[in-house]
Amino acid sequence: MEKIGVMIKSILKIGVSLIIGFVLLAIVGTQSAASEGREIEYEKINTLLSTVSQSKSPLIESQIKLEMLSKEISYDEIKVWIVEDNQILNEIPVDLTNGTIKLPVFKEARAKQLALRLNQDKDSLVLNLNASIKSPSSTVMSYRDLFLIIEDFNNVTKKLAGAMYLFAPKMSSLKFRFDQPATIEIPANKKNYRYETDTDLVIEAKISSRLMKENPTVTFSVIPASIEPID
Repeated sequence: MEKIGVMIKSILKIGVSLIIGFVLLAIVGTQSAASEGREIEYEKINTLLSTVSQSKSPLIESQIKLEMLSKEISYDEIKVWIVEDNQILNEIPVDLTNGTIKLPVFKEARAKQLALRLNQDKDSLVLNLNASIKSPSSTVMSYRDLFLIIEDFNNVTKKLAGAMYLFAPKMSSLKFRFDQPATIEIPANKKNYRYETDTDLVIEAKISSRLMKENPTVTFSVIPASIEPID
């Protein structure tokens, strides 16, 4: 068995075009000598999938994508299987338009018995896990649903970074970017909060533990183009 590095990136994709990486992990897998291709320990993939799936914010969505590093292959040539003791349990369909796949989350004990087999080597193909923040579908949403992004971000970073979490940034605010001048209003019990965009069409708002409990309504004058957690 030969050790290989399999890069699985956990990133936050802000809006449509701005992508901010928040955790980048090199996961060590094993290369099978079988003709079917290399294998990645499913336990490590499962940890990532389980962690991201526990996100509470309705604005966070995840996607698993195969990224081709070689121009000599195409998505229809890529095969993915879940295997146990060199036996194929099931084949994972690959979306031929964008290379996305859907992987199940197993209980920890079961995941340790499994591997993900790819028919391409590490120099031709990598597996990416992308967790993205989508813009709200409405100009009105609850404070808690909105600011859960920060809790989710910090929880994912803590679980995936391990001991390195001590050196990781702790997010405490949200940065809203707009395409035009805009306002955010939060009519809380003791105070009405009103924010206006600056010259860069940006609003920054710090999370409040009191408002998380009170959970007032947040009203945008227009839907923000992107939302980003910041420290």
